[in-house]
Amino acid sequence: MDIFEAVIIALIQGITEWLPISSEGFTTLFMVNFMGMEAKDAILLALYLHMGTVLASLIFFRKDVKELVTEAFSLQMTPRLLFLGFATVLSLTLGGFIYFIFLDSLHIDGAVFTVFIGVLLVITGLLQYFAKKKSVNKEIQPRDGWILGIAQAMATLPGISRSGTTVSTLLFLRYGTRDALKLSFLMGIPAVLVMSVVLMLTRPIVLDTAAIVSFIVSFLSGYITIALLMRVAEKINFSYFCIVFGLLSIGAAALL
Repeated sequence: MDIFEAVIIALIQGITEWLPISSEGFTTLFMVNFMGMEAKDAILLALYLHMGTVLASLIFFRKDVKELVTEAFSLQMTPRLLFLGFATVLSLTLGGFIYFIFLDSLHIDGAVFTVFIGVLLVITGLLQYFAKKKSVNKEIQPRDGWILGIAQAMATLPGISRSGTTVSTLLFLRYGTRDALKLSFLMGIPAVLVMSVVLMLTRPIVLDTAAIVSFIVSFLSGYITIALLMRVAEKINFSYFCIVFGLLSIGAAALL
């Protein structure tokens, strides 16, 4: 991977990670179809790129993170803390199982993999389309954390958007749009941090210049994307984009 390719995939990661479309799916599609990488290696690199965007979310939501850490150490079991705790435990347990089973058994060619991701993108888009119509304001219920843990774990599969799936699930559960976005972003922080540590210990990546550049670019573009999304989220329907891109991915597989 050269510097130019590192910048491109990092920009894709940073821009799409916090949108309700699949960043892992988009970066993996690019690496498989334009960089000629094996699907297994592309997924692994896509997951590493999450470290830059999770740092961006930590800084952007630093006040919320500080409050949650204070509540945890003072044993204040607030509804938000319990919600995030339940979601994190279940998503890491189930998501880790899905990740290792899926990645270790992945031996398919680029065309088949492109169709697979395209189908999952369409499913994500349909989920968002129907969820958007159900949004109302609702107080945080700790038990909903278990449901969101399952939703976040399913996003371990490439093509399923973590933010899109969790936000859509929260909307289905009658949470307001802004609350759904913030909860989705916050619950992604511990899950991605833990998975990143596991990846570094089990499948270490070579920290060359390209890797460092990709980390920096994913962080900067991720931070800017979060700031913009929090302002315009209620005005944009990303479900159409997700469905169209998924259908295009499926159609493009015929040309591979």
